[in-house]
Amino acid sequence: MDHIIAKVSKPVKLAFFSHLTHWLLFGVIDDEYSEFFITYRSSNESDPKTASEKSVISNNTHASSLSEEEIWQYEIQFSQLPSFVSSVLAEKVLFVGQTVLVFKLDRSKHKNDTWMMKMPGSFCDDISELWDGKEGMFCKMIEDLNQDDKIDIFHLESVINQIKKYVSQRLSEIAVIEDDLDRQLYLIKDFYLLGRGEFYLEFFRQLYENSENLAELNAKNYTKAFEIAANVMGIVDDLENFSLSVQKTTSDLEESCEFAIFQNLHLKYIYKWPLNLLFSPTTVERYNTVFRFLLTVRKLQYDLQLVWARHKWAAKTANPVNLKIINFRNHLMFFLDNLQYYIQVDVLESQFSILMNVIASKADFEEIQRAHSVFLANVLSQCFLLTDETDKKINLTQSTRHSQYPVYGTILEIFSICEKFSVVNCSEETPDDHLNNVDRLEERFNIAISGLIKLLVNIKSASSFGPLSQFLLRLDFNRWFSVKRTENVASSF
Repeated sequence: MDHIIAKVSKPVKLAFFSHLTHWLLFGVIDDEYSEFFITYRSSNESDPKTASEKSVISNNTHASSLSEEEIWQYEIQFSQLPSFVSSVLAEKVLFVGQTVLVFKLDRSKHKNDTWMMKMPGSFCDDISELWDGKEGMFCKMIEDLNQDDKIDIFHLESVINQIKKYVSQRLSEIAVIEDDLDRQLYLIKDFYLLGRGEFYLEFFRQLYENSENLAELNAKNYTKAFEIAANVMGIVDDLENFSLSVQKTTSDLEESCEFAIFQNLHLKYIYKWPLNLLFSPTTVERYNTVFRFLLTVRKLQYDLQLVWARHKWAAKTANPVNLKIINFRNHLMFFLDNLQYYIQVDVLESQFSILMNVIASKADFEEIQRAHSVFLANVLSQCFLLTDETDKKINLTQSTRHSQYPVYGTILEIFSICEKFSVVNCSEETPDDHLNNVDRLEERFNIAISGLIKLLVNIKSASSFGPLSQFLLRLDFNRWFSVKRTENVASSF
């Protein structure tokens, strides 16, 4: 009986290990009958034939014919996953094959780039350079698996782990030594995470210097302001791999708030191989989510600073600003300043230092990938930005009580109050009911800040969230906002 089973299973094993070899060593799926557990799933759901056709086509075309987005559309088909292959092992197989594809893609595109020849021992553009002559050894290891009478799970895991470990170490060498990973991550921090605040201050100055309102601005204004600010600050070289664009025009926006267009800005980062494996399209979009949020905070701070300058000038004239308006302005600035400090120092600096410590420890690429994923997840979580697609876009016309993520929604409510206050107080003509408008805004602010503090206290109580404790301590020191809100409620009866 065992002899019959072995005879029947032999061609099945042969096909399986053939698929495995092609994918692991060459990034190719030679799978005409869709038997392998790695498959290509097209983003074009309207064309059901595309995925199966692509799996076959990938065997006959060079990797340079694939776009980077297509490479990330290879995935595990769990319904085809053999019982002896765990999901963890399947992820490792997927990683190695995608690494080979990314290597072939960018090496073929950039084989004439000068940066690839900057060192005598620079890694060449041929796929064999990834394996450094060891592809024959790895191929023999996979072939030996087929010689076993039965599939040895532990032997299979050992071979795949050895191949993945080698690829990870090789990638780490290239990323850290040749691509200067440390510097690239610091540039990411400087521009996606607003580490260079003085640059973005200059960006706002250039953006609004010759414009009275955002309605006059278009996509070219933002790109031009970005480039001029880089020249003024003398950091053109640092920004050579970054470009800013507007995904939609102001006429396409549904929101009426001035800063809505900031939710349509997209900062593009041109990276070198193998940093593609760290900065997939999904990862870059997550960085842009943080970037837009931070830029909105900085823009509102900029607006309130202009209000402060206008109030200082008015104090020297015969029409000084009402003290109540000045106090409310200070409260709004206090909230934004503490929110920015919490994000930039308590969250970004602490999480970034953890990531850089992993790289400094000479970790392999897999560990760097994992640390980078944890870094970005923690940043999104601690900045209250883990929202679904409908809540990622700022929409202040929707009541925050309907938001699935109340902390994020409450912060947006306060942003709206800051924006409306800035618009009114920076206008040339002050409305007759200006003080009444400010009273209404202040009432909204008191309700919102009280609700935010309660939400943050509940989050802190439910988890050991150290940075959040510091944020609460600074924001509601001696329970100033909490007590003030209680007094306001009591006085209204």
